[in-house]
Amino acid sequence: MTRRNFEAAQIRVAEQRAKLAEAKAKLSRLEVTMNRQSAQLVRAPRDGRILHINAAAAGTLVNARDTLATLVPHAPERVAELMIDGRDVALIRPGQSVRLAFEGWPAIQFSGWPSVAHGMFDGRVRTVDPSAQPGGLFRVLVEQDPGGSAWPNTNFIPLGAKVRGWIRMETVSLGYELWRVLNNFPLEFPKTRSNPI
Repeated sequence: MTRRNFEAAQIRVAEQRAKLAEAKAKLSRLEVTMNRQSAQLVRAPRDGRILHINAAAAGTLVNARDTLATLVPHAPERVAELMIDGRDVALIRPGQSVRLAFEGWPAIQFSGWPSVAHGMFDGRVRTVDPSAQPGGLFRVLVEQDPGGSAWPNTNFIPLGAKVRGWIRMETVSLGYELWRVLNNFPLEFPKTRSNPI
């Protein structure tokens, strides 16, 4: 009787060892899956919210340098982006004054609406990209002019809204400007700057 109990106990121990080995194998598979998933986790360089998702459907393979999403910082400093033709960009420099008209904001003002007393807003050139975009235009970033009227609230002009801008250059006659555009010449150089020989 004791021998039979001993053999039954040995069988139970062997069964438990097999179950333990199976549980260890399952745990090992789960650890491998977790390590793979943690390698797939992508962290943003700063806090913000997602503006655009650039990746394709779920389960798509991506390369290490692929852009997955476009983020917007939580407290963005507002700037307007203007695209400038190559013949004019050489004469644009930081600090030049700019007039802006925001899409969705009335350009013609009404006397009974004092909360929108400005149709055009002041800005100044912040930076000019050193190289052209794929379309051949240069990007110019315009910031709010500290001495001018405040730009419309983000509730009225959301991120990504269109804007038209006019960068102030030199004053020339209409005939000269038409001749300049037809001949594809740059704008008139400022009087303080000497022309290169």
